[in-house]
Amino acid sequence: MRKVVIFLILLLLLLFTPSYGEEYEIVAKGLKVPWDMVFTPDGRIFVTEREGKVRLIENGKLKEEPMLEINVAKVGEAGLLGIALHPRFSENHFVYIYYTYQASFNELRNRVARFVEKDGKLLNERIILDIPMNSNSAIHHGGRIKFGPDGKLYITVGDGANSLQVQDLNSYAGKVLRINDDGTIPEDNPFKGSPIYTYGHRNPQGIDWHPITKKPYISEHGPSGFDYSIRQLRNRGYDEINLLEAGKNYGWPLYVGKENDPNYVDPIIDSDGETWAPSGITFYKSGKIEAFKDSLLIANLRGQHLRVIKLKPPNFDEVIDQKVFFLNQFGRIRQVVEGEDGSLYLLTSNRDGRYPNPAPDDDKIIKIKPSYKKFQLLEDGVSFSVTFFGNSSIKDLQFSKDLKMIKLLVESQKESELEVNIPKKLLGPPYFLEINESSQDFKFNENFTHAIITFKLPKGESEVKIIGTTVIPEFPYPLLLSFLSLLLLLFLLKFIQVRIRSLTSHS
Repeated sequence: MRKVVIFLILLLLLLFTPSYGEEYEIVAKGLKVPWDMVFTPDGRIFVTEREGKVRLIENGKLKEEPMLEINVAKVGEAGLLGIALHPRFSENHFVYIYYTYQASFNELRNRVARFVEKDGKLLNERIILDIPMNSNSAIHHGGRIKFGPDGKLYITVGDGANSLQVQDLNSYAGKVLRINDDGTIPEDNPFKGSPIYTYGHRNPQGIDWHPITKKPYISEHGPSGFDYSIRQLRNRGYDEINLLEAGKNYGWPLYVGKENDPNYVDPIIDSDGETWAPSGITFYKSGKIEAFKDSLLIANLRGQHLRVIKLKPPNFDEVIDQKVFFLNQFGRIRQVVEGEDGSLYLLTSNRDGRYPNPAPDDDKIIKIKPSYKKFQLLEDGVSFSVTFFGNSSIKDLQFSKDLKMIKLLVESQKESELEVNIPKKLLGPPYFLEINESSQDFKFNENFTHAIITFKLPKGESEVKIIGTTVIPEFPYPLLLSFLSLLLLLFLLKFIQVRIRSLTSHS
C-alpha cells in the first residue's frame, strides 16, 4: 500500500511540475555583494562592491581591475555603499562615494568622499563629510547618495541600531542630509548651519525625485521580527515609501506606518505587515517600457521583487495602483536604474549573507530592454495584464468571466516570454495552459490579488488559453488528476480500514 501511495504522489508531481526558462540579458555577473551603480554620459557603468571596490563596466564588459580599492569596515551591512556622479561629471569627472570605516575601537562612522575619475581610475580622495554614528553596530547605515534637481547632494543615513539618537537634531543618524557639492551646508537648509534635511528615519535606503514636481521620495526599512534597535519583538513589518518635506519628522522610533499624528509625516505607502526591505528606487521617466510608464520602481531585498507603484496627480502623494514584477526570479534586488535608452537595470545582492545557497556568480546586473511590453484591461474594476519580454504583440483578447477562461491571440517575431497577471477574483486556481491546442508547462507565482503565470511563447502566431477551475479543458490533465486523486483517496480509505481492524484485533 505504502509503495502504491508514494508512486501516485510522485506521478502527480511529475505531471504537474512546470519547466522554467527566462530570457534576460545579463550585463555582468560574478560581482561580490554589489550595492550601487551609476551610468556615465558616455555609457560606462560604475558599480560599488560592499567590501571596498568600485568596478567598471565598459563596452558591455566587466573589467578585472577595479577603479578603486579602499579600506572599509567589512562588517554586517557596513562597507562601501552608495555612489553618485557630479551633475557636471563630463567637465570635472567628480565621483562621490559613501563608505563605513572603523573610527575607533567602539565606533563605526560613515563618510562621503569625492574622487576624480581619470582613465578608469578614481584618484585624489577628498573627505567632504564625516558622519558620526555614536554606535559600533554593523547594521542600519543607510548609504544612498544622489544629486537632486537643485544641484545639492542628498545622503540617506540609518540609525546605526541606536534609535535614541534619531530624534536628536545634534546627531546625523536616522536622517536625510543635504549638502553642497564641496561639503558645505546650503543656506536654505531647514535647520540653520546643519546638513539635516529630514529626520525620524530608521534605515533609509533609496532616493529619487518626481520628474514633474521635483520633490524627493525615499524608501525606508521598517521593523520586522526582533528589532535590535529598540530591543522589542515585532510581528509585523512596516517598510515605508516617504515623500520628503524639508525639516519634517517621519516618526521613528515613536511611530511606524500610518499613525495620523499631525506632529509626524505619514508614509505614502507602507508594507502593512509584510516585509519588503525596499532598497533603491527610481522614477521611470522615458516610458519606453509600457509596464513601468509614469511609475515609481522599488527594488526589494527580502521581498525579492520589483514593486511598481503609480501615484495620483497632481500632488503625487497617494498610491492609486501597485504591482509586483519578477517575484523570486532574481533573488534580492538591491538597486534599479534606468539607462539612457530606456532599458531598466536591476542589481542583485544575493551574496550578502541573507540569501539561501547563493551561487558564486549570483550577484548580477540584469538588463530589461524596452521591448518589454504590457497589455492591460479593467474588468469589474480589477486589473488584468499581459507582459512581454521580446518583440511581440496581442492581436486579440477574449475574457469570459462565466467560463473562467482567458484566450489570447499573440503574434511574436521570435521566441520570447509572456507573463500574465490574472486577478484571483475573476479566475481561480489551479490553472491550466494551452498554446495552439497543446498543453504547456508554466511558472507560477502569486501575490495577494493576482496569480502570475509565466511561460515560453514560440515564434509566430499563437492562440493561448489559460483555463481556471470551473472549465473542463480540452486536454486530459485535469481529468487524469481527478481520476488519480479519487484512486488515491480510495487506497487511503482502504488502508485506514485495514489499520483499524488490525488495532481492534489486538485490543
